[in-house]
This record gives sequence, structure tokens and C-alpha cells, in this order.
Amino acid sequence: MFTAEEHVFSRGLGNVDEKVLPPGVVCDKCNRRRLSVIDQTLVDFPPIQQFRTVLNLRTRTGRVAPTEWVNATVSSPEFGAIVIEDHGHDAFTDHGDGRLTTHFTTTRISAAIYHRMMRAIYKIGLELIYLDRGPSVAFDPKFDELRSIVIGKLDDCPGWLILKRDAAPHAMVQAKYWYSQQLEDGTEILPLVVDIFGMEFWTELLARDPRHADDVPDAQWNKYVFEAGLCGQVHAG
Repeated sequence: MFTAEEHVFSRGLGNVDEKVLPPGVVCDKCNRRRLSVIDQTLVDFPPIQQFRTVLNLRTRTGRVAPTEWVNATVSSPEFGAIVIEDHGHDAFTDHGDGRLTTHFTTTRISAAIYHRMMRAIYKIGLELIYLDRGPSVAFDPKFDELRSIVIGKLDDCPGWLILKRDAAPHAMVQAKYWYSQQLEDGTEILPLVVDIFGMEFWTELLARDPRHADDVPDAQWNKYVFEAGLCGQVHAG
């Protein structure tokens, strides 16, 4: 059945009705199961969840979810109010002049989680192409493999995701892609950047060649690279 809308950016990121695919585009099973899982994985990424808490974004049940770090819990009882529960007396430094420096820590994030996040970013790009360019472009056979990766039917294909380390926080969620470009060897690529509250996720939708991320400086970016047949491994720079 194809009865439900599909949100390009998850409702958990504040996208209620701005970027939405109409009923008839995505089947209900994919929408409510496979796509929902990868959407939630991205929303639950601790830095993103932190911004959701600070921005007082509410869940479907109307609550503002706290951010659970290893050494602290951050909550927002009302808009503009932030409460930090320091579990180990090392979560923040109080400079005494109204400024705090936070030092939150998280558990190790598995390769499987990063892979789901990459699929969620792919999903955003593919669905934006549908909104911008229509079904004839979005359902082009050249995107068939990408669609299979997004819904989890292919999990052994190469790919990469890079995250800019220095975020400039803001309250927006936005994305941009370049359709399409060719490298000197004729390879077609489609670069994509998704900016979630100031955190920039960069990837590429067509070739998805991990070598294309080789020249990205490790000092400025975290790199999550998946080799063909090794999607259970992640190489983080």
C-alpha cells in the first residue's frame, strides 16, 4: 500500500510539513519500518539529539527528549531553559562569568550505526531529487542501486560519509546537491551536503567511491568509509 506521506527530513528534526513526499511515492512498509529506522538513527546521533533538546523540539507524544551522555544528562523543561545533570563532576567547566565549557562523552558508536546514518543521508538526497526534479529523474535506473542501499537490500556496497568537526550551530535543517557532475575520467558523481543544526554531513550519491574522500583533511573532518564487502567496518579519521 502507498497511503502515507514520507518526510524527507525526519519529523524529529522539526520537519512537520515543509519537505514531504505525497502518498503514493513510498510504500507504507518501507516508510514505517526501513526508512523509519534510519531516520531515527540519524535523529538519535548524540550531537543531533543535543540540539533537539536545546531547541525544545518535541516528540510525537509532546515531550522534549533529554540527551543522555555517559557523564551527563541534558534536558529542557521549557523553551530557553537548559538543565545539565553532571554525573561525574567532569561534564562542564564553569568559568564564573556566565560561560560554561562542556565536556560530554559518549559510548563508542558502532560501524552499523554510522552505516545507517549514511543511508539516512542518502535517503534525504534521493527524496530531495524527487521533490526538485520529479519522478522521471528520481526513478532513473542509475539510482536503482542507491535505492536498494537506502532500504537495506544492499549492505555490501562501498560508500563514504564525512562530518565537519567544527560546527557553527543554528536552528535550521537544510541540504544541497550538485546534479550532476563528471570527473576527468568520465565518472558521474552527485555530491550532497546535509546541514543539520550546523553539523555538515557530506557524501556522494552515484559513484560512492571511498577514494574520493582520501584528500579530505583528517584534522577538519571525521571520515566514515565503507569498502565493498566490508560494510561492517568503519574507518574514522
